[in-house]
Amino acid sequence: PSRMNIGQVLEMHLGYAYRCLSLKTREQLENTIIDDNFRQNIIDAKSKAREGRFIKLATPVFDGAQDEDIKLAFKEAGANGITIAEPAAGLLSPPLIKEFSTPYVQRIRDAVEDENFMIMYHNCGNVVPLLDNIKEIGTGAYSFGNAIDIEETLKVIPEDAVVIGNIDPAGTFRNGTPEKIRKETLELLERCGKYKNFVIASGCDIPPMTPLENIQAFFDAVDEFYQR
Repeated sequence: PSRMNIGQVLEMHLGYAYRCLSLKTREQLENTIIDDNFRQNIIDAKSKAREGRFIKLATPVFDGAQDEDIKLAFKEAGANGITIAEPAAGLLSPPLIKEFSTPYVQRIRDAVEDENFMIMYHNCGNVVPLLDNIKEIGTGAYSFGNAIDIEETLKVIPEDAVVIGNIDPAGTFRNGTPEKIRKETLELLERCGKYKNFVIASGCDIPPMTPLENIQAFFDAVDEFYQR
């Protein structure tokens, strides 16, 4: 199976979630009034080799953990939410995204999202022709990249869902100047700040080696806009 690429990434996610769950479980046990000998065994595990420290987890090669299992593991470990990055879906036609993307993201949302755990859907592709499908996912937040005019999404996504984006992370944050960042940030807020569910942010991950003064210029521009 395709375990040498995305499968290994998902295995890492599952392992990290269960590591956190192990630490959480051990802390709960230590703080519970129980037999002193049992308590000491738990505490002693901290100083032992790795096999005594964490919950062991194994999944079958061809029938392993599903996406919703991994998200549930993060939820049980104490996370407040996750981001589902689905940029490749931006390459699909409306019928194909409806068949091969939207229902699977919905399945994860149905399994884990509630008032204490949020799902954020991220897509940095050209999603404008796909918005009618994407809004049907029904997550609590959507993040969009700079390939689109984000105001187009705000006209479609329901008002009770947060829309996040979409200053260019490479052209502006990484390779721009503080002056350029201030200009683009203020211009975007002038157009989209009227939408109560809009949160301005980078359109995707901030690239490595982005100048700190550019990041600071972004926050300064946001402060400038909202202090008017």
